[in-house]
Amino acid sequence: MRARNYQAIGEESSTLGRDRAGMADIFISYSKEDRDQARLLAAFLEAEGYSVWWDASLLSGEDFRKLIMTELGRARAAIVIWTEKSIQSDWVQSEAGRAHADRKLIPIKSKALSYRDIPPPFECPGLRKPVPAIECRLKGRAC
Repeated sequence: MRARNYQAIGEESSTLGRDRAGMADIFISYSKEDRDQARLLAAFLEAEGYSVWWDASLLSGEDFRKLIMTELGRARAAIVIWTEKSIQSDWVQSEAGRAHADRKLIPIKSKALSYRDIPPPFECPGLRKPVPAIECRLKGRAC
């Protein structure tokens, strides 16, 4: 994946890798229709040295909501991929709201979206590239 396919929308997270048992650096929220984009983003971030959790490893019969909320709560940063599909997803909006409340949200958007397409309060126009935004959050700085 090429980082230029996404633009970070100014916000939130501290060091690389897992520093507590099983805690991922980054949680990825996305719409199921954008699964390939999430997979590419996860691979890119892992190649950059970050540990990533996204729901690709969920097993049939698991309590999806509980597991997702647990992983979101444990992650040090949360990237929300805003696309034409995800802006319509109640799940993505819920995960974005939780990450925003926990001050670890790093929203990114597809280039096809404008800021006014992103649901409030996530439509921040302050753009940064994803990796610098992640590094800033993971080092505990206001970004």
